[in-house]
Amino acid sequence: RVMGVVTIRDVTEQVMAERHLSARERLLQTVIDAVPVWIGATDRDHRYTLVNRQFARAFGFEPEAMVGKRVADTVSAPSARLIETLNDRVLESGKAIPLQEFPNDTPLIRRGEFLFAKLPLEDEHGAVSRVLTLYIDIRENKRLTDALRAAESNLRGSERRLRAILETAGDAIVTFDGSGDLASANPAARALFALPGAGAAGHDSRQDDLGHCSIAALIPELDWERDDAHDGERVHDCVAQDGRHFPAELALSRLDDGDGRLHVAVVRDITERRRHEAELEEALLRAEEANQSKSRFLAN
Repeated sequence: RVMGVVTIRDVTEQVMAERHLSARERLLQTVIDAVPVWIGATDRDHRYTLVNRQFARAFGFEPEAMVGKRVADTVSAPSARLIETLNDRVLESGKAIPLQEFPNDTPLIRRGEFLFAKLPLEDEHGAVSRVLTLYIDIRENKRLTDALRAAESNLRGSERRLRAILETAGDAIVTFDGSGDLASANPAARALFALPGAGAAGHDSRQDDLGHCSIAALIPELDWERDDAHDGERVHDCVAQDGRHFPAELALSRLDDGDGRLHVAVVRDITERRRHEAELEEALLRAEEANQSKSRFLAN
């Protein structure tokens, strides 16, 4: 008679533990796949034990196909030597390499375009057995930074050109805020209205020493809050700070500078034009009178 022995062992806990571990691994993979950073872990043989989707696809693989491959299987020999040297440094020292620019150019990872960091990973006995590598692609940030710098440079250039135009303009140009207080005055305006800084070479047109001078003190007739005040040119009686009165043509416009609405007034002194017009009118009157006198003489 043949007899056998059957051994039965309850592996419920083991199966549950394996399921729990598998669930944790899937959760970990889902999390690292969602992070916009390249993540990969290698062991002491420089084999990948964990990679996220971004990391694997950057090297031309799917994550499951890249796990188990050596670094040398995924990049060129010079690149592999560089990566393995950095990994060995972490494995031997047990110290992380903090976030920094990649130290050299490779076909895939170029200096100035990526930041990287390496962290030691310990096994269950507390020994460093793996290296976790993070690569951060900063190319888009670099493009945005370069674009921002270019925009700032263009803005500074525009400001310099605008300031040059204002400083050399023959017309008086003043800006004032919603309360009517002067915000800036170009040299022509400072001279015309006898404002502080009149005659000073290279004087800044911004409100540094204009004090609390208001547009109402310079152009009392101007009702700048009315919408139709900004339509076309109008003649106003102006008053300089030295008490001198003079007629001027004024064109008024609005400017939203982001901090609030500014009003821009371009003022042209027409005193000389008025004088010339008066002289011309007087000359015409005299000529007419002379012509009439001549007509009367010839008639007699």
